[in-house]
Amino acid sequence: MKRGLILILILLLSLTVAQAVDVTYEVVKGDILPGDTPEYILKILNNEKYDLNVNLLQLSSVDLFRLNQENKVYTIPAGSSRNLQLTFTAQKESVPGYYGIHTVVKTQTSRLEKVLPLTVISPDESLELKFNPKAVLDPRRSVILKLDVKNKYNIDYSSLELNLQSSDFELTRKFDLARLETKTLELPVQVDRETKEGDYFAHFTVVLDGKTLMDSTIPYSIGAYQNVNELVEPETRFLYSGEAVTKTNEGNIPVQEYYSKDFSSLAYMLASFYPEPTSVNKNNGGYNVEWQFSLDPGQAKTVGYAINYRWPTLIVIVVLLVLAGWHVFRKKNAIVVTKRILAMHGESGKLHIMKVLIHVRNRGNITVKDIKVVDKVPASVSSPAKYGMYQPSKIQSVPEGTVMVWDLPAIPSGHEKLLSYVIECKQQTIERAVLPPARAKYVLFGRQIVAGSATVALKGKKETI
Repeated sequence: MKRGLILILILLLSLTVAQAVDVTYEVVKGDILPGDTPEYILKILNNEKYDLNVNLLQLSSVDLFRLNQENKVYTIPAGSSRNLQLTFTAQKESVPGYYGIHTVVKTQTSRLEKVLPLTVISPDESLELKFNPKAVLDPRRSVILKLDVKNKYNIDYSSLELNLQSSDFELTRKFDLARLETKTLELPVQVDRETKEGDYFAHFTVVLDGKTLMDSTIPYSIGAYQNVNELVEPETRFLYSGEAVTKTNEGNIPVQEYYSKDFSSLAYMLASFYPEPTSVNKNNGGYNVEWQFSLDPGQAKTVGYAINYRWPTLIVIVVLLVLAGWHVFRKKNAIVVTKRILAMHGESGKLHIMKVLIHVRNRGNITVKDIKVVDKVPASVSSPAKYGMYQPSKIQSVPEGTVMVWDLPAIPSGHEKLLSYVIECKQQTIERAVLPPARAKYVLFGRQIVAGSATVALKGKKETI
């Protein structure tokens, strides 16, 4: 009997002690990424009539996080309450999952334990991204994709960076995301018109403070459309007619195309086709020609024909042209000579160094042989200091200046020779000196021909090396 009374008395005292201190908590940051710091507010109410000294302890043997306020003593006056901010530091890399942080509140008369809930979230599961509605792109026009970004946990994100990249587009966006918030990002996109219809994937990364939070893909689709453009280019000339038809597949799916044309028997005999027709059928005394071909997206195909009625007169025209050309060629100089000056360097009041270029070009249709090029430098200008690739065969001083002669064995049709030499002269000489024309002498079809360049004034505008 006495033993039972003692047990009841102990139970009543325990209940009184338990009610003397009331401990509750508020989760400030209970959802975290690996490496983050959880935070809580511990609310302690002192129901006693005297001050309590509160000491915070942690059962470190079972926890992954260390209480930063451990062993600190807080005084709570009688009948009052106090909010204590608790923060924890990770002891080691935490594995995503659900945890309980065991925290002990110890006073002079009691010892209470609270288990603080904690969720460590895998970064690649912290957010959810999807196009809403499903992204179906039309290559013919720009569209705005709506990307829903959902925050699945009680974590505040600041300055998130989204990088979205595919074979068709590339975008970057920065945004903030509050706890459990779903935000819609509007992304303008324009894909190539030739992009083929089908399903694709866009690769995305979400970066937080320089670290990749998520790395995954989002599906999207390219819609199908047909668009074949036909361009007809007729060609009508004297005794000649034809037509070129170009079909371009500006859609994004393959198509089968054809083109047909009717010809009379004479026109068919004189016609040429490109490429060869797929089929040729007789049709009411004439012929029907048809081309059939397939076009991939972005591909173009040209078919056509030409009817030439001029071949009976072609030989006569060719003979007349040859005779006329022969006549004109005999009367026209084949060799053309041009002369120009390049200013190399120099200053006012000092010597100016200039390079003289002589172009000897054969504009005729046959090779011209044994060409003698003669050029003269006036006495007011110094004799040439050096020459280019071709050295003169003769250099002679005369009262009027210096005469140079180049012997060129042959210049083929359409080719040219470049002769050059360097001269020096003073500023006052440049103001009045003029270089005489260079001359080329040769024999063509038994005729002695002399071709000359224009004179060149040293004062004129010169190109600079």
